[in-house]
Amino acid sequence: MATESLFQLGPILDFVKLLIWTGQLDDERPTSAIIVAPAGAGKTTLLENLQCEHAKFEGDFTARTCSAIVRNEKITHILLGDMLSLFGHRASTVKLSMSVISKMTGEKLKTDPWSGDSIPERMIGLITAIPPDDFQKHAKHIKPGGFASRFLVIKYAYKASTVAAIHRFIAENKYSTNEFTPFLIKNPGRLVVSIPPKISEMIKDFGMQIKKDPLGFRAHRHLRSLVKAQARRNGRLACTMDDFKIIESYCDFFSTEGKEI
Repeated sequence: MATESLFQLGPILDFVKLLIWTGQLDDERPTSAIIVAPAGAGKTTLLENLQCEHAKFEGDFTARTCSAIVRNEKITHILLGDMLSLFGHRASTVKLSMSVISKMTGEKLKTDPWSGDSIPERMIGLITAIPPDDFQKHAKHIKPGGFASRFLVIKYAYKASTVAAIHRFIAENKYSTNEFTPFLIKNPGRLVVSIPPKISEMIKDFGMQIKKDPLGFRAHRHLRSLVKAQARRNGRLACTMDDFKIIESYCDFFSTEGKEI
């Protein structure tokens, strides 16, 4: 494992784990996200190292690769290491892949995307990553038709002090001995988690601040899922104010500039 790529990435690592936990909610859709950060900032390694029984890492995405995944009932998320891989195929393949992603993240897949066979309805989240310049370059694929609003867009960059700390980490050869703990969903199962009215109102207001579409419905739902997932991963079936505050603490990731770590 390229552990130097994960050094200093504690906040974003925890946030992506939380995204995967949204797949353990019975009444919410698995939350999808696009991570926007500079090349070499550890995005792909982070996603690869979070592969687990419920989240499958892929280096590419097509209808064919999705076909095997949708037939595995335990998988709630696809971790696509590089979003650019989507756009490296011929135009017809790109169009089909984007259509499949739209259905699985925003509606429900009812047929195998490759064979066309009927399958039990599936909702699957996609967590992927792309550099800022490429995110803008491929806006024609990402933004039309409400596609982007299906995703939380998470942005981060390194402070100069963080860059210096990572170089020291590498220079001292610590990446060769640093231990990596595999990610694990403890006590898996899709359960219902409730939100008290006061916290529900605060989530709605927060959602209106980060919305990417005029109505803000999807941002509202994304945040409700995250707050519920925070409670769910702590073994509770009712959300508390602390759960909301954890999600609120990640607000810089949603800003136009992103969070410096």
